[in-house]
Amino acid sequence: MTMALSMPVGAFIAAALVLVPLPSHWRARNVATLAIIAWLFTLNVIYGVNSIVWRNRVLNYAPVWCDITTKIIIGSSSALPACTLCVCKHLELVASTRVVRLTFVDKRRRMIFETVMCFGVPAVLMALHYVVQGHRFDIVEEVGCEPATYYSVPAIFVVWFVPLLFAVITMGYAAVAFYHFFQKRLSFAKHLANSDSSLSTNRYLRLMAMAVTEMIWGTSLTTVTLVGNLANGLRVWDNWADVHSDFSRVGMFPTVLLTSTYHSQLMLVWWAIPVSAYLFFLFFGFGSEPMQDYRRGVNFVRCKILRLAPKDSKKLMGSLPVVRPHCHALQSIPSLNMLDDKEDALPSYSPPKGGAALSMSPSKSGAQSEHASTFLDIEPSPRDVAFPPPITTHGSHLTTCRRPELDHGITIEDLPTPDSTPVLSSPLGSSAALPELQSRNTQMAMESNVAEMV
Repeated sequence: MTMALSMPVGAFIAAALVLVPLPSHWRARNVATLAIIAWLFTLNVIYGVNSIVWRNRVLNYAPVWCDITTKIIIGSSSALPACTLCVCKHLELVASTRVVRLTFVDKRRRMIFETVMCFGVPAVLMALHYVVQGHRFDIVEEVGCEPATYYSVPAIFVVWFVPLLFAVITMGYAAVAFYHFFQKRLSFAKHLANSDSSLSTNRYLRLMAMAVTEMIWGTSLTTVTLVGNLANGLRVWDNWADVHSDFSRVGMFPTVLLTSTYHSQLMLVWWAIPVSAYLFFLFFGFGSEPMQDYRRGVNFVRCKILRLAPKDSKKLMGSLPVVRPHCHALQSIPSLNMLDDKEDALPSYSPPKGGAALSMSPSKSGAQSEHASTFLDIEPSPRDVAFPPPITTHGSHLTTCRRPELDHGITIEDLPTPDSTPVLSSPLGSSAALPELQSRNTQMAMESNVAEMV
């Protein structure tokens, strides 16, 4: 991949990656980190577009675009150091014991301060750059629009002094924050939780590492740029008319006119912005919250766009409860050895000797019949049969089955015979005599009922 092709690809990839941790920082309402994301995203988009438009050409295709983007580049030179300063200042405050718990007023005051530092100060410096702007802008082949600066003493204070000052202050806050961390390292997680700062130990260390890395990286580049631009000496800033004479001029510099040293320095400064975005992604793109956001994004694409099942559906299906029988229910089932086919079988019907009365062999009692009844309770038949006490008819026993339609609270004590009067008794013990059956039809009806009961 050639340099002309790698520049836009690297810039646009960096612009996309720097947006990945945005949701987690937006939920935390961290203005400084949100400002870093905004500045890095904007700069990478500008660099990517410039590298495409001015590839192998130096003509002034978009003058308004260059007017805007050159001012943004000037503002970013102080905005990124200001953002790292705000991050380290907040981390030092949280790690110290000066504030036990951050109140709503403290959080609002912090948001206002960070907004002014990350956007207000760069805006002021963008306006002040007009004082040391010798002409409109420059166009460099493969790089695009570059701000034009009249290298003088005022330019040092407007363009380079403020970023270096922010870097020195950031270094001081970072050193004190590390001191507080090592001093309270055993109880640091509890201290962060009590301060209500929306920070964990892992997030605190990542913020600190990012701020220190960006500070060292930015300070080194600013120093290299300052030394390189001042190598040829400073120009005298006489008066406004002299500095801004021929202000509408646009400088055009093809690569063949650039020295190798200047071209290398220009490429180093250009690639510093994409590399800064990659570093930011490495620090915040693999945390616990971004990983959860990745999973939610994948599930959204699978469910809403591809119309597929969620990725964790198998895990959810495998976690359903399994119903198993209780141990005591299994223990109540008799084994095959305990049951005797002949002894535990239902009694066979034998016709009565007296004609009207029916007789059946009584069921066995004891352990075996107890097992048989237990087996019937677990595996009921379709008719849900049960065995009531035997019915006595003047010395002869009749074992019958209980029918659901006769279960109305009345039990038959005695069965009618040709020379007896049937008696019905209730569960409460009261009895009443029925009138004597006079006709043969009534006796046949009773015998039919007894047969149905059997």
